[in-house]
Amino acid sequence: MTNRPPALDEMLIRTAPRALPHLSEFADKLLSTVSESGTVIPLDTGRILFNQGDPGDRLYTVLSGQLRLYKRLEDGSEIELRRPGPGESLGELALIDGGARYETAAALTPCQLFALSREAFLAALPQSPGLLSTVLNNLFDHVRTTTEHLLRTELEQRALRTEMELEKFRALAQMVAGVAHEINTPIGIV
Repeated sequence: MTNRPPALDEMLIRTAPRALPHLSEFADKLLSTVSESGTVIPLDTGRILFNQGDPGDRLYTVLSGQLRLYKRLEDGSEIELRRPGPGESLGELALIDGGARYETAAALTPCQLFALSREAFLAALPQSPGLLSTVLNNLFDHVRTTTEHLLRTELEQRALRTEMELEKFRALAQMVAGVAHEINTPIGIV
């Protein structure tokens, strides 16, 4: 993480919520409360914001830069889930259910994030139905995007398996034709 003057951090904390789509509609009093409860977090390229399995204690919104969200599988491979950019949030599911994070978030570029604690988020919900609506819409978008990605991946794998089967049958047909030719040639000469 990078070091910045405290005055700059205070200014970002006061102004950041107004720049976020899901917070900009709040009344000034609520924005003030959210601003006081939130922090701006700088994140350098390649740094991990949170790991899969960490507690879901904050809602993060990207102010600038881009992150990569991915899930690490038991075999050590990774599946990229999405790449949130400015104005997009992450960590909603773990924040709402209080469970562990199911993904890892890493910075692809230098980032600035607005972090809102779980307590402040839950306290803000009754004061702004718009926040809940936006968070739910984001969740549905994430589920839809992930489902489409998984479906696309499965279809690509099926197409690859089908192509491999066809190639196997082509090779077998060429081998049979070659053997038949070898058998027919001496018979034709006789």
